[in-house]
Amino acid sequence: GDESVAVNEALARAEAGQQVLWIENTVGQAQQRYLDLAARAAELGVECGLLHSRFTMLDRARIEAHWVDTFGKPGWQARGERGRILVGTQVLEQSLDIDADFLVSRFAPTDMLLQRLGRLWRHSGAPRASGAQCEAWLLAPELAAAIENPNAFGASAHVYSPYVLCRSLEVWQGRAQL
Repeated sequence: GDESVAVNEALARAEAGQQVLWIENTVGQAQQRYLDLAARAAELGVECGLLHSRFTMLDRARIEAHWVDTFGKPGWQARGERGRILVGTQVLEQSLDIDADFLVSRFAPTDMLLQRLGRLWRHSGAPRASGAQCEAWLLAPELAAAIENPNAFGASAHVYSPYVLCRSLEVWQGRAQL
């Protein structure tokens, strides 16, 4: 529930050499999160990037190619050079062969969350930073607050049905692992 804790954790893990993926549900949220992380990441020597659907087709293809090479198999040799944080939207859920050490995701319906989790430790042979653990953090409101007021999901309630978000959150409550 405390996003500042997740921001600090993402930065700490990236500073320790991990490849961090942060997925938001809207372009606006992703842009804001990128701004929150980028300046602090630069101070730590951590590369930080942004990928979403509103880039021009040419820019998106260029950015996507860079991050697929960085987080995918072609980037395995460079993984140990430094940590990285890639912030994005649903474009990161599918069709990209990327492999993150740590994932932070805005809460979404279960099928979307499972797609996002598929980016976490995707390849068994990928080199990992010392101390890396296969872990994902979900940013979600308290269930009772969300049921009482679907606006507790913020902009996500405009992307996904609040009912589906609440039902998914009910199922995910108390789960520490899959």
